[in-house]
Amino acid sequence: MYDGHGNIHISREAIVLNSSAFTFELLTKIHTSYPPINPNRKRSFEFKPAAPPKIEGLDVDCRLNGFDIMGLTPLSIEASSPSPHAMRMKVFGKLKFNGRVPHMSSNNPRMEESQEKGIPGMVGDVSLVGLKLNQFLFAPHLTGSLDISPSSLKVRERWVLSLRLFAQADLN
Repeated sequence: MYDGHGNIHISREAIVLNSSAFTFELLTKIHTSYPPINPNRKRSFEFKPAAPPKIEGLDVDCRLNGFDIMGLTPLSIEASSPSPHAMRMKVFGKLKFNGRVPHMSSNNPRMEESQEKGIPGMVGDVSLVGLKLNQFLFAPHLTGSLDISPSSLKVRERWVLSLRLFAQADLN
């Protein structure tokens, strides 16, 4: 495995996760909000758990420098491979995502689905720069949008003015 390190900082405004190793650097910021603290509340000896934070958004900045994604697979897949050499899929490049949880509206079916499943959806801008898989340059520079809901994942990317990529995965 990789020798790495990281830290977590939790505040009322955000949860910040930093992690790095020889093959990657990851900075994640989860924007949160809490109900306001009531300074005039009466003292009570009843235990009341704190209200959970509400997730408002997510920022991800990830730099990959030869990160082997096959190292994430279970050992049984690699052990069943007939090849005497282990398969390597090294990824290089930068990924940035800036997303926000959309505000609730009464006539939005996507928001109703998010509320039913208890999982917030998220929409935002995504950028991939210098994305390489082994020696294959997959994306010199892609920008676009990412739409995540409890039932689907939609990516709309733009390579250059004339080339566009649209991908949708249904998660049900």
